[in-house]
Amino acid sequence: MKEKLKIYLGVMFTIAAIYNAAYSLISPISILLNINPENWLFKGIDNNWGERGFIMLVIIILLSTIICFVIFRNNFLNTEILLQRLRSFLRYFLFFVFFDYAFAKTMGNQFSLPEFFADMPLSDLNGFLLTWLFFSYSYVYGLFIAFSQFLGATFLIINRTKYIGALLLIPVISNIIFIDYCYEIGNDVKVISVFYLVVLLYIIEPIIGSLFKLLLFKSELISKDKAPISLNKKQVVIKLFTTLAIAFICFYSNYIQKVKFQFTQPVMGVWKTGNVYLNNNLFTWDCSNDSIPKKIYFEKGGSCFIKYSSTDHYGNYQTKADSIYIFDGNDSALNFSGKYKMNDSLLVLKGIIKNNLPVVYNLSLIRKIK
Repeated sequence: MKEKLKIYLGVMFTIAAIYNAAYSLISPISILLNINPENWLFKGIDNNWGERGFIMLVIIILLSTIICFVIFRNNFLNTEILLQRLRSFLRYFLFFVFFDYAFAKTMGNQFSLPEFFADMPLSDLNGFLLTWLFFSYSYVYGLFIAFSQFLGATFLIINRTKYIGALLLIPVISNIIFIDYCYEIGNDVKVISVFYLVVLLYIIEPIIGSLFKLLLFKSELISKDKAPISLNKKQVVIKLFTTLAIAFICFYSNYIQKVKFQFTQPVMGVWKTGNVYLNNNLFTWDCSNDSIPKKIYFEKGGSCFIKYSSTDHYGNYQTKADSIYIFDGNDSALNFSGKYKMNDSLLVLKGIIKNNLPVVYNLSLIRKIK
């Protein structure tokens, strides 16, 4: 019964791992195709992790039960070999996960925030933003975390060092879990982080008893694992190819995200509005008027943040040659279209706003975005 329970848990973890890996791979593909996977993967389902997570948990339990029923009824697989295969697959899955996170940190896709957060009062920042600002302050610290993930993941897929890799990654993911829960990072991230920790514990299960005895100076470390399955040259080549393929996928998916979300444009920076000519007349400022922005943040990757007197708007922008187009992030409506001209720390936007009124914005540079 104990061995069957281990197999059942292994099958559950494997199905959940396949779903998690597939969803991670959908992200770079959706960027290339310019689609949002949320619109067709979970259409009509609450985006909150509660409803979605419950549906996925029910599906995983049902699939695991059916698969294990077939396995146990027919008894066509050796229990020890099946457990080794399940743990081996989960090790490669975690290799993919931690390599992906490590590349995200080294390439600047993680621990980065739009520039306008730097001007927000601390009282307006939630736990997630405070945490990300802290981690984004030092790129070297991010590299240190990435290196620990690279190292642990590499050890994890080598049979002789798999337990070393798992023991290296357990404190890494445990620290992430505490941060996620203490700083309210997000329900989906909390659940996924705990899942990674549980899978790591499942991988080291054969040595947990001996590990406790070793820590209490009562015995040497002995694994309950049977002798590993010997590999021929063809299998070694397949394992090596699989490892390199996973590493390349992790790198390339992060490269796509970096190119998509961090490409630079000439107008990138934080700009303060000076004189504004609306319908060929000098606009007179009114603190209660939200028709003219006070500040515009042209961020990396084509996103922008427009600050009015009493409201803030998120949006997107595009530049082509000397033309610029600004879209509202809520309804994707075109807010401004026209020409731009830059001269050192001055930016002039001349065109029409969404009510077809001609407008000229004279903007002065507060700071450039690197």
